Amino acid sequence: MIKRVKHYNLLQVLGTGGMGTVYKAEDTRNGSIVAVKELDPAKAQIEDYRERFSREDRILRRLDHLNIVFPLSAFAEGNTLYLVMEYVDGQSLDYKIRKISGPITFIHARDLMMGMLEGFSHAHEAGVIHRDIKPANILISDKGVLKITDFGISKIITGEERTTANIKLGTLPYMSPEQLKTADVDIRSDIYSLGMTFYEMLAGRLPFTKEERENPGALTLRI
Repeated sequence: MIKRVKHYNLLQVLGTGGMGTVYKAEDTRNGSIVAVKELDPAKAQIEDYRERFSREDRILRRLDHLNIVFPLSAFAEGNTLYLVMEYVDGQSLDYKIRKISGPITFIHARDLMMGMLEGFSHAHEAGVIHRDIKPANILISDKGVLKITDFGISKIITGEERTTANIKLGTLPYMSPEQLKTADVDIRSDIYSLGMTFYEMLAGRLPFTKEERENPGALTLRI
């Protein structure tokens, strides 16, 4: 049975994460296909998560770039929140590396990196730090267009930030040394994560052992 929220039919689960679930959905008003992100109903009862989810919508609306997913609407229904975005028909860079190609040729990796740099340059100029750059958050459409997604833990440089200073946000292997120690980071942390992503594209793996990937202390020593 197809789940329906507001005027959207949720057709297929595209992915799940710490904040909730992303669906491929149909807008029944015009038949268009969109992506709908649903905040986990349990987390929706916690003010910090509701604020973080709402902040993602506000941040996306500050941005307007070919290489960044475009927000369409946001709404509350039942006991949770939803964010509607453009649907990217393709796969993540993570899936491409792990399941399809393995290491990517330098020329292709360079072209993908240029799209990332252009998108993140736009975000940084708009005062937004992503803080979770990794292949899983980079989408590649079937037409070869790169799209940056998941601004759920992004930070607005001008100060719209509710995270406790000692809480570390991000994905361990891609976090900069300063991000491993504090939540107070700037665009240089994103640049480090971009470098780690570029390395993984070329090598097909991260430059850390499994133990180091799972241990912040070991990562800090290695770096």
